[in-house]
Amino acid sequence: DVKHTSSMCQFHRDQPVCLHCRQCDVSICLLCKLTSHEGHVTVDLISVTLEAKEEVTSLLASAQQQLQVMQSFIRRMDRDDRDLTWHPQEVTKQVRARHDALI
Repeated sequence: DVKHTSSMCQFHRDQPVCLHCRQCDVSICLLCKLTSHEGHVTVDLISVTLEAKEEVTSLLASAQQQLQVMQSFIRRMDRDDRDLTWHPQEVTKQVRARHDALI
């Protein structure tokens, strides 16, 4: 749900922004559309907000997937690190036990 909050135009302070100029990538009011943005492709501000929300949601989902992959990788690295630490100690212990058994 996109909440509608009215922002006022920075050039026409008594006019609410209601459009987004694609060419200039800026939010504008109707007077701006008729003057400095005449002929520019504009879209409803709510539509642009919904598009941005969808893009952010998609990027967030992708980041969460990448995070899960990285967490899995870190768990695997931790397990490998423990195994590499454990094996030399265990081998040394077994060699000493054999050595002691032979003496």
